[in-house]
Amino acid sequence: MKTDVAMYALSRAGTEKAKVFLAQGMETKRQMMLAHARLDDAMERLRLLTAAGDDTEEKKRLAGMMQKEEEAFLRHLCSLLDKEKEIKSTILKVPEGMQRTVLEMRYVHHYSYFDIAEKMQLDERHIYRVHNKALKAAALVLAEEGKITA
Repeated sequence: MKTDVAMYALSRAGTEKAKVFLAQGMETKRQMMLAHARLDDAMERLRLLTAAGDDTEEKKRLAGMMQKEEEAFLRHLCSLLDKEKEIKSTILKVPEGMQRTVLEMRYVHHYSYFDIAEKMQLDERHIYRVHNKALKAAALVLAEEGKITA
């Protein structure tokens, strides 16, 4: 049974699922940034209405909308922090140090491959190779924990 888990984790499908798992933090962060922008927009409209001395239904509607946007923003923030913690935990379980560093720079700090190569003073092609090996190691960790399955 353990061999089947390892074989799946090392397959193309397994490493793709690991990549998707690790990239979830990026998507959650993007969604949070959108929620923050909507909140900022509603706050600006409310500020303009208040400055104009307008005490209308529009002002009340905007205040309600701001409250909903703020709640959504806080939910996204909590989700991002939970996902980031889970991703960091997975990365820390990857046994090889350079692989851990590449995964952390890519999926926690959201660096491009070029930036990772520059910061590590390595060739970008080498970073791609290390990343691919690191994804396989992360896939093994995730498969053993039951976080990715066939």
